[in-house]
Amino acid sequence: MNPKILDTVLWPLDALLRTNAVTSLLGLLDNPNVHPEYQNSSLMHLIVGAVVSSGGGLSTGTLDAWTPNWTPSTPPILRAGAGWAGTLDVWGGALVGQ
Repeated sequence: MNPKILDTVLWPLDALLRTNAVTSLLGLLDNPNVHPEYQNSSLMHLIVGAVVSSGGGLSTGTLDAWTPNWTPSTPPILRAGAGWAGTLDVWGGALVGQ
């Protein structure tokens, strides 16, 4: 089955897994071995949330891995016309991280 179709049909599972990944990784910041400046930094939470929730999609889009011949290209969020819908994974993860 086409991966794009699976991504479209299984969006509830995708949202659940991404939210779980963000909250679990941010929970690791509460570890006493983590420097307090990182634990208390809103910017750190935003960055971690954005990277965790959108890292796989950005990597796949940048490498054009949806096609049989992978080629590096501009990350999807930096392409012309990405708009708010094209960057939703990044902002959604950043807001969950906050």
